[in-house]
Amino acid sequence: MNEYEFPMFTDDGKINCQLCGKPFLVISPKHLLSHAVTHAEYKLRFPNAPLSSSHHGNRSRGGKIKGIFEEEKPVVSEMIGDEKVIYEEPEVEAEIDLQKVIETHSRDPIQDARHRIFDHLRMYFTNIKMDYVIREDWPDGRTIFEFITDFADPVLKINIQFPRVFWHNIDQHIDLNRDAKLEEHGWKVLIIKEVSPSFNSIDSAIKNI
Repeated sequence: MNEYEFPMFTDDGKINCQLCGKPFLVISPKHLLSHAVTHAEYKLRFPNAPLSSSHHGNRSRGGKIKGIFEEEKPVVSEMIGDEKVIYEEPEVEAEIDLQKVIETHSRDPIQDARHRIFDHLRMYFTNIKMDYVIREDWPDGRTIFEFITDFADPVLKINIQFPRVFWHNIDQHIDLNRDAKLEEHGWKVLIIKEVSPSFNSIDSAIKNI
């Protein structure tokens, strides 16, 4: 019996929000904001509910879920007689950082990719933020617009978007005029359209700003 009001997954592999029952590829902070709930509060309330559809589609086939930029261990092989012997890089024992273990297991592949990209962007932008909310108001306090970004440097006013990777671009209520509005208010918008961007492609895009 399902412990929650709504099924975890839809027939096409999407995940249902346990607050409203709507299907998504990813339960995003922007969607949870409509329920006045944070990611942490959602996980505390529904600890077994997935945040990404990848928890269903990839694992149900028994395959390993690979995050963007995931590095594989080198494998060396040689023939000894008629037998092929494979040598894998040995595991290196190290002191366990419990907090890092918790953080690693609490992130899904998309989250892991976001943190890798964030660490790379910090080499260029010291004030870079993830999930940064850009908001502009009229003098009387009325909101002109409010957007949640993939990455943004609020000091240099640079917004970096990955429209084919992260959840801010999947939400069906996204403003199609977002980039034009941001540029009108002094923001530079950098869009990286690759599904699985490499560090080299990110570097090239940044150099063209």
